[in-house]
Amino acid sequence: MILKLAIIAGLVVLGGMIFYTEIDTFFPNTASTVPASLHADIDALGNQTTDFVSERLAESTVHLEKVTNDTVSDITNRVGTVQDQVINGTATLNPFNSVIDDSPSANTSNADDGH
Repeated sequence: MILKLAIIAGLVVLGGMIFYTEIDTFFPNTASTVPASLHADIDALGNQTTDFVSERLAESTVHLEKVTNDTVSDITNRVGTVQDQVINGTATLNPFNSVIDDSPSANTSNADDGH
């Protein structure tokens, strides 16, 4: 039993020595007491997380604004195109074109039809 505990303790110490730089990266603050060190490390981790999330939200907001503006522009262009097509299509179907169009050529062309 003591041999197993010694092997486990040796592995923990060996792991601490091998991964010291990674442990120091995750928990950079060292203090004389463990609770103070953990409190400082947790605060630092919370600040890093908050900064990361706020940066991601800012990037998402910019992307969302770009997509929204592109969509509004596309819809506006398509509505204008359809509106022009409808206006041009109904102009050829309108039997009262001479009433709507005040140009003399339109009035004479309808008058010459004999209608």
